Amino acid sequence: MRARLDKGFVHLATLLYDFPYHVLPILFIIVGLMLSQLPTLYFDSSIESFLSDDDSSIVNYKNFRRTFGRDTVVVVVIEESNVFRTDFLQQLFELHRQFEQELPYIDEVKSLINARLIEGKGDELLVQDLLEDIPQTEKELSLLAERVRSNIAYRDTYISEDESFVSLVIRLHDFYRDPVTGEFNKLEDVQIKEIAKATESVVSQWRGKFDNIYVSGSPIIIAQLDNAIQRDMRIFILCTLLIISAFLLLLFRRWSGVFVPLITVVLSAALTLSCMALFDQPLQPSTSLLPSFILAVGVGDSVHFLTHFYRSFASENDKRKAMMSAFRYTAVPMFFTSITTAAGLLSFSRADIMPVANIGVFAAIGMLIAFILTMTLTPIILRLLPITSARSDNELLGLSFVDRSLQTIGHLAIAYPKCVVIGGITLMTVALISASNIRFAHNPLYWFPEDSELRVATKMIDDNMGGTIPVEVVIRTKQVGGAKEPVILSRIEESQEALYRLNSEAESAADT
Repeated sequence: MRARLDKGFVHLATLLYDFPYHVLPILFIIVGLMLSQLPTLYFDSSIESFLSDDDSSIVNYKNFRRTFGRDTVVVVVIEESNVFRTDFLQQLFELHRQFEQELPYIDEVKSLINARLIEGKGDELLVQDLLEDIPQTEKELSLLAERVRSNIAYRDTYISEDESFVSLVIRLHDFYRDPVTGEFNKLEDVQIKEIAKATESVVSQWRGKFDNIYVSGSPIIIAQLDNAIQRDMRIFILCTLLIISAFLLLLFRRWSGVFVPLITVVLSAALTLSCMALFDQPLQPSTSLLPSFILAVGVGDSVHFLTHFYRSFASENDKRKAMMSAFRYTAVPMFFTSITTAAGLLSFSRADIMPVANIGVFAAIGMLIAFILTMTLTPIILRLLPITSARSDNELLGLSFVDRSLQTIGHLAIAYPKCVVIGGITLMTVALISASNIRFAHNPLYWFPEDSELRVATKMIDDNMGGTIPVEVVIRTKQVGGAKEPVILSRIEESQEALYRLNSEAESAADT
């Protein structure tokens, strides 16, 4: 098998060397067609994208959304020492209306302004607005305060228990109508970012008019997370390229030794992302590391190939012979290395968490793409570039330095085998102990710095209000109109009070 593979790669080398102008356009067409998919790649940081569509949790969640609409909310909380004032309620009314008028894709805005007042009198159930008009007198303000304090449904939803925080809860539509096609489409990250930007625009006009104002909620987190991912990706890719370039220049002392591998790995990373777009898979917080991973790992094939090519070229001063030698000595080892690495990465594809599975699949694809480009594009570029032969071994000082360093490590291992074994066991023991202390958790908010405005606002809302992420409980009565039955309503009220008691007990336990 090894002989057949060697023969096949030598034939490939002959084809690439003798007909570079025939093969290169074909490569350009294939690469161009793949890269044309890149603009369709999108970011998705939503929690539901972490599980597959057929997961039971996602199925139940989608059924809930079809029945009750989207549960994604933006929470705006205002801190004010005295909320039961006419001027404050008037400002709250104006802010509420401004959100309704200026925010796109919203279903409704809920606050004390449009809260429903439900009262039972005898056998009747009275439903009316809590605030039909803004109270103007002390008596009207006192009556409003009494109604708010006596209704448990308002507590930690529209007003905090100590009455120093009030909230506006902005619920989003699940779909929006495309202004061009008129079709209804699911809200994606683009629309989520529009909502977050519009919310911040409105809130910025009101900063300074209240004691404090805080904004959070999953749309705000998703928008800021996507922006952070894109910003970090650019930084990581740039840093990776700079580090790789520096080491390649140190290693080969030739600009071709920097230029050729960079073209190969950059195209490999771009084509990997194009494959994600082709299969309609989004970039997520975990998979955003793929470009840097492909750059760092994929460059190994090019380094291996170029090392043999430059050494052979320096001794033979014949580019054709150097190319054949490089293929003969590196192609099969690189082939099996790439195959085994891809196979190892594919083991992640069985993970239930979609970003982890996607890392396994597309990292494996990226490794194979890097190998294919190293075996095709790299030889063609070397064939066409005017590369001069090194006149002496001194021009390969970078290679000599690496060789000497590796030889020194080998000599130390042979000279002090017991120390090496003891040191290895010690390091492994420390690593295993440290690994056993790893805690598994998922909280995107903790990915931001502790002093970030979003994290501070979210903590403030979570500590003083009902939180920024809703938990929806669906009760099925199994009878038409069952939700209106007094017995059912009574049990729902009892359940709600029990949940409040449970929350209070949990807070007390946390304080102690």
